[in-house]
Amino acid sequence: MRSSTGIEEKMATLSFDSQLHEDESCDAVEPIHLLHSKSGVIFAIPHYIMLQSGVYRDMISHAHRLPGEGTRRCPISIENGTVDDFRRLRQLKDLSSTNLPTSPFDEEKQADRFTINDWLSVFETSLYWQMERVEKLARTKLYNAPAERPALVARIARSHNLKEWYHLAIIQLVKRKAALGLEDAQHLDINLLLQIAKMREQIAWNPQISAWQFIDQPRDFVYNLDGLMKKVQESFTL
Repeated sequence: MRSSTGIEEKMATLSFDSQLHEDESCDAVEPIHLLHSKSGVIFAIPHYIMLQSGVYRDMISHAHRLPGEGTRRCPISIENGTVDDFRRLRQLKDLSSTNLPTSPFDEEKQADRFTINDWLSVFETSLYWQMERVEKLARTKLYNAPAERPALVARIARSHNLKEWYHLAIIQLVKRKAALGLEDAQHLDINLLLQIAKMREQIAWNPQISAWQFIDQPRDFVYNLDGLMKKVQESFTL
């Protein structure tokens, strides 16, 4: 991320995200304005949310910080993430420094509003911005994420060196009945997919890891998960 300078002449080419500017008056301090450089969209995140970020706190304490940086006329330019990621972060408007991480959301409303993909987005954004409390909250919502979204979790874990999640997600991709497909290819590169496909074949015929059982299908496998985890840890490193 970097500070945007000479923004005056560029303002006409930029757009403001209405979803990320609603309820700005609810914040006692002016919200922090960010410029998503890839899309040219400027949006606002409440100050109390941004203060959860170690990255942002370092920025505002920097001796060479520009006057007015983070205002609508001089937004902070960022390159990582997507506008949707920040829309989700903006929705954490019930967040406050006094109640994190125990009860920052209305649980019933949040359960209806946020999907597992939403929480994965919040989780990855929190890692990039070093929002430890938000990260802890997201983790509590994502305990089953490696099983439900293994390819997406594997990508996030690989990007942020999260070994436990990475191996759990790879195990799900290795042992599931469904073949690897286009959805997996959206998140994982071809070399990793080929490595997973190779292990799927290897463990299917390894008596130390799998055994046949005749229940739902003529060829079902029961896995020795300890043996499978050891195999995955040896073969898939970060």
